[in-house]
Amino acid sequence: MGGLLLLHAPRLGSVAATRLGLSDLLAGTATPQVMIGDQWFTVIGILHSITLNPDIDRAALIGWNAARTLLHFDGHATVIYLQAQEDYIEAVRAVLPATVDPQHPSDVQVTAPSDALAAKRATQTSFWRCSSAWPRWPCCSEASESPTPW
Repeated sequence: MGGLLLLHAPRLGSVAATRLGLSDLLAGTATPQVMIGDQWFTVIGILHSITLNPDIDRAALIGWNAARTLLHFDGHATVIYLQAQEDYIEAVRAVLPATVDPQHPSDVQVTAPSDALAAKRATQTSFWRCSSAWPRWPCCSEASESPTPW
């Protein structure tokens, strides 16, 4: 049951957390809750700022099943974000459309990680914005762990 509960526990982007007056989640302190839609969620993590995509900084990220069951998400994502090691960017880019939508790979638009590359690898990974599919949202700083870079 514990794993199921974690799917319903959001991680907040850094800007979202700041706007809500949250700067850190400390073990042994009260865990903050946020209302998303008409549901209360217990926050389990705050992401470090992601300069490559400010949309994530302003988001509350929840699990796929929680979005479907609690927030009436229809199961059709319109945007996903993918993180890849720089050495694998072109290989991943080549298979991404067929991976995202095997029946209609030509319907998937993949943007180049040009801002990340132009910034000369401010991080060791680069991001794409990709329309359609299933997202995975890693968390950088959780209540029980030390912050680590994304």
